Amino acid sequence: MGALAAGHQAQWGVAMTDVPTSTSGKAPERLLGDYVTHDELCQQLGISNRTLRRWDSLGVAPPKTMIGRRVLYRRSTVAAWLAARERGPACVGGSAIPSAPKSLKLT
Repeated sequence: MGALAAGHQAQWGVAMTDVPTSTSGKAPERLLGDYVTHDELCQQLGISNRTLRRWDSLGVAPPKTMIGRRVLYRRSTVAAWLAARERGPACVGGSAIPSAPKSLKLT
């Protein structure tokens, strides 16, 4: 038994090998399996770390969870964030170029 395991057993009265990993006998499920890191999300979205940090500062990034300094994003929340940003077809009213808002039209 290693020093860490011996210390754990002395402190808690349970050997680390006695701690069950799963009640079903299957491999234990990762506690944070539903989350991706900042770097993983950037890679999946095809954007730079700087872009995601900028989006976060502007309030347009997906909601995040912080554990200390570690930033995590829940996969289902990111999927909902992406779905909320879906847009309809670019062709509006038969024109390939959308018309400018009235406030921007020059007369």
